[in-house]
Amino acid sequence: MRLGQTVPNFEADTTKGPIKFHEWQGNSWVVLFSHPADFTPVCTTELGRIAVHQPEFAKRNTKCLAHSVDALNSHVDWVNDIKSYCLDIPGDFPYPIIADPTRDLAVTLGMLDEEQKKDPRWVRPSAPCSSSVRTIRCASPCFTPCPLVATLTRF
Repeated sequence: MRLGQTVPNFEADTTKGPIKFHEWQGNSWVVLFSHPADFTPVCTTELGRIAVHQPEFAKRNTKCLAHSVDALNSHVDWVNDIKSYCLDIPGDFPYPIIADPTRDLAVTLGMLDEEQKKDPRWVRPSAPCSSSVRTIRCASPCFTPCPLVATLTRF
């Protein structure tokens, strides 16, 4: 994905149920942040802090959406782990985490090449090249098309 490209209307299983991206997005901005694995200390802290500040995103008509290449059942356990460390998260965990165990969405969004998606060296947090699945993407409201307006890769 490059700046100005239309974010694909992907379908995904999440911790909040299945979504179709454009329908889920509606007329909101979206911050989609991706992590290479569940239960890593930095990723756990980041998702927890975003959850605490979710009301500030909502005030700005912005939805948060996390992505990890682990399975949905792992995400459910991870949410419980995040809540055990971030005791100041108000109520239920406020945003969905996409399950992408096949890494198909990571390929679609340009975080991995097709050849890399089956190679665990590209997604494990201890791998020297795992940063490709550590990205933040911002999408503008879905007024056809939904352009990507920013992308950041964290190293």
